[in-house]
Amino acid sequence: MKTKLHFTCSDDVVREMEAFIGKRGRSRFISEAIREKIAKEKFSFAVSECAGAWSLKKHPELSSIKKLSDYIDNIRKDSEKRLKEIYK
Repeated sequence: MKTKLHFTCSDDVVREMEAFIGKRGRSRFISEAIREKIAKEKFSFAVSECAGAWSLKKHPELSSIKKLSDYIDNIRKDSEKRLKEIYK
């Protein structure tokens, strides 16, 4: 389904857009630009909502590169062990 929109845009933005895509293809270009902006806004919102979730106080295993590496190695070993048990 498509919805027709009417909006204003500054002349310089229209000229730049048309220099890249021509006069045909505006709708597709604008739709793609809006989708990209929505994705960025969703990502930004998710990042701000999760800020502070992984603090060193809560997760001392992430306090150094060595500890982080050991933590990841352990997760991988546990995963391999579980997969071997599942797919005997």
